[in-house]
Amino acid sequence: MHRVLQSFVLSVMAWVLVACTSHQTYNQASSALQATSFNESPLATFNNTYWKVLKIRDMSLEDLRLNQDVYIQFRADSNKVRGFNGCNRVMGQYEVSKDQVMLSKMASSRRYCQDTSHIEQAYMDAISGVVRFKISGETMRLYNSQNKILFELEATYLR
Repeated sequence: MHRVLQSFVLSVMAWVLVACTSHQTYNQASSALQATSFNESPLATFNNTYWKVLKIRDMSLEDLRLNQDVYIQFRADSNKVRGFNGCNRVMGQYEVSKDQVMLSKMASSRRYCQDTSHIEQAYMDAISGVVRFKISGETMRLYNSQNKILFELEATYLR
């Protein structure tokens, strides 16, 4: 009976030790994540991220009830741009170096959308002027050569 009790006590102590260690590891990982979340260094990456458009110049898209997200993606494997401008698919090519980006061969499909034509026009006008980007956390801004914000975007992930 004494050996059973001793084995039980040792098992409980081992379990408590493992639980405390894993809790400490979880807390350390959680603290590291929180520290990263509060500083302004990028969490999202320029390439291979689904960038949902929040604003085009001064036009906010957040309150509009659109059937589909207005977005842009930069595909690292092919240096291709793809997106959706509120009405049509957008495609093109890009080159990136540090915080500079050069878009080329930009085009879109040609469907007519009466309700979103103003968004489409703003998107296509703005995209042609993009030369620089800055990522802060989960937000990216695209700038023109006069350092004016053309797009404000938010990294979006599958749920």
